[in-house]
Amino acid sequence: MNVNDHDRYDEELAAFMLDALEPEEERVFVQHLGGCEHCQARERWLRASVDVLPSSVEQLEPPPALRERLVDVVRRGAGGAQVAARPRTPPPPGAPRRRGRGGAAYQAAAAAR
Repeated sequence: MNVNDHDRYDEELAAFMLDALEPEEERVFVQHLGGCEHCQARERWLRASVDVLPSSVEQLEPPPALRERLVDVVRRGAGGAQVAARPRTPPPPGAPRRRGRGGAAYQAAAAAR
């Protein structure tokens, strides 16, 4: 693979880590990542930045009216099925944040090698 072919993967890495790739793009990228030491090293280098993104901005509680509108949309989409309405409890300070699919997909690809 020449450098120009690989530029595409460099550009997709951040999107992959933020779960912003379409399913087919993600599948292709994960396959590439499983065998590319360059991309694996860049993923490790970027991971720390991606992991702190959620804690780098002020966490705001959405207005109750917004939550109710979202619950209504979900109920309509579920064909009127009961959707439990429960308040969201923010994680305590310092609690580990959920990682995007990027980390799990990378681990799966690495394990398959």
